[in-house]
Amino acid sequence: MLKSKVRLRQKPLLSIKRKQSKIRYSDLNNKERMMNSIQFTIYYFTNIIIALLVVRAVMSWVVKDWSQQFPQLILKMTEPILAPMKMLFARFGLNRSGIDFSFIATFFAIQMISSFLIGLFGGY
Repeated sequence: MLKSKVRLRQKPLLSIKRKQSKIRYSDLNNKERMMNSIQFTIYYFTNIIIALLVVRAVMSWVVKDWSQQFPQLILKMTEPILAPMKMLFARFGLNRSGIDFSFIATFFAIQMISSFLIGLFGGY
């Protein structure tokens, strides 16, 4: 004889449904809009700087003639960012190896400053 199994659907003891609310830009007040725009500006500005630094690093491996127009443009845009760290490394005698550690230190410093500023203005 076959027994048919009948399962009763049990309700959970506690059902919590969270209603996710999407925040629209029009729902924000002026102060929140300003904070969001500051955060986005900091985020994208630092990403552009990091992208320029990465382009310079790749070009340092590939480009042999730095007197052309595009490499000169990249150098002029990134040298003011790298110069303070290069001077700091030269002062402490840390630039004697063949690896440019000032680039790595500048990269991490920009990331930390960006995270700090975005967190200061409310964070993501």
